[in-house]
Amino acid sequence: MSTEPIRNGRWRHNRLAVDRFLDSPSEQSFEELFRTFTPQLVAFFRSRRCEASLAEDLAQEVMLSVYHKAGQLRDRASFRGWLLRIALNAMRGHYSNNKA
Repeated sequence: MSTEPIRNGRWRHNRLAVDRFLDSPSEQSFEELFRTFTPQLVAFFRSRRCEASLAEDLAQEVMLSVYHKAGQLRDRASFRGWLLRIALNAMRGHYSNNKA
């Protein structure tokens, strides 16, 4: 059984959430973007061995950055890469600020 329809449906949903927010930034469109991408960010951080609570905190930090910096995004097609760059920078910042 192919997972292609599932991937295409998820990609389409992600793209719609991004487009809605970038076309008309509002509390409602950001809420949809947040609900769409926060679980993906948490999974991204968990796959890099972050504890669950840290992964959730970092995901929220990233989404707050997205909210504030959305106007800086030059190409919608690169949203996911831009999002992941913010995520990596947030994780690096956390670990460099918390060296023991």
